[in-house]
Amino acid sequence: MNKQREKTKEILEKVESLGIKAIFLTVDAAGRGKRESDERLKADDEIVINPVTGEQAKGGKRGNGLTRTMGSYIDQGMTWCDIQWIRNITSLPIILKGITGAEDAKIAMQHNVDGILLSNHGGRNLDYSPPSILLLLEMHKNCPEIFNQMEVYIDGGFRRGADIVKALCLGAKAVGIGRTFLYALHYGTEGVEHLVQILKEEMEGVMKLIGIKNLSEVHPSLVNTSDIDHLVPDGADHPYVKWSPQPRL
Repeated sequence: MNKQREKTKEILEKVESLGIKAIFLTVDAAGRGKRESDERLKADDEIVINPVTGEQAKGGKRGNGLTRTMGSYIDQGMTWCDIQWIRNITSLPIILKGITGAEDAKIAMQHNVDGILLSNHGGRNLDYSPPSILLLLEMHKNCPEIFNQMEVYIDGGFRRGADIVKALCLGAKAVGIGRTFLYALHYGTEGVEHLVQILKEEMEGVMKLIGIKNLSEVHPSLVNTSDIDHLVPDGADHPYVKWSPQPRL
């Protein structure tokens, strides 16, 4: 969501006219995480700090990386009410990207969004964010009803075809893979096609070994999660720490 709402409105109207089929709204980037690799990146030239308006700025002491470029134009005051604002502009399905807990998934369901993308932003925005696959298990443990009311996607740390099959077995509608494709893109179209073929062959190999013929046959019993079940929270509260801050005048 752009700070300049009119710009966001223009983009939504444009993409709908181009045939885009859904809107993914990023909700886990209200602030910029500390990315040391970005801070090490130095450049003397002006950089674009707002991809929408084209606004430029000189590099500062903390570098010119993606964090600064993307974070400077995002509306940090976005709330759940803005979902309705988007609906007033477009009739496209809305998917919230960056859901990191069952409580937020429940609120998303109350707002009747069409889907959620479980994501820790590639582990790049907040250190110690839970792995996305654990978030998927948390959904089943604390709000299984969401799987019947919206589509659930997942991304973050998926590198192999076997990883994709695991997520599909646990109820994910689709799996997002970004970083691997960025590396493949270095080799152009051929590199991307090669990566797709590798993932396809890995998935087919796993499917043969677990005894299914197509992805419609995936089910949770094909995945043993016992080694990590203890890492999945039972709810929003801490299991034993009950301290809470006292108000001060």
